[in-house]
Amino acid sequence: MNLYSIGKPLVALYLRFGFKIQVIGRENVPDQGSALICCNHLSNFDPPLVGTVLSRPLSFVAKEELFKIPLFGAVLRRLNAFPIRRGTGDRGAIRLAMKLLREGHALLIFPEGHRNLKHTKMQHAYSGAGFLP
Repeated sequence: MNLYSIGKPLVALYLRFGFKIQVIGRENVPDQGSALICCNHLSNFDPPLVGTVLSRPLSFVAKEELFKIPLFGAVLRRLNAFPIRRGTGDRGAIRLAMKLLREGHALLIFPEGHRNLKHTKMQHAYSGAGFLP
């Protein structure tokens, strides 16, 4: 078992009992095959929340700075996350994202590029997600 498969049910249990969660449109996410999941980003709970309400494993794009935090960066990698240098057109991250999608993985990305703490509506989205197949 990997960290993702161990952590997912634990986080799901915590979220189920700690928060009132309503999921609308889950049926629109395929159970297999490539899927690009784009969400607005309102809190630090967004990646684990989306990861637990969908039945399939996800890969995540996360800002590079998070991987520089001792231990946390290693944990992120074991949770299927990979870093992206924001604002640079990070070709390595884009290549990895395309590879994952070609291999049939589901990829979670936040096109706004950061948490949007002031608004509940989608703000300016960067174009990176639009270049992925």
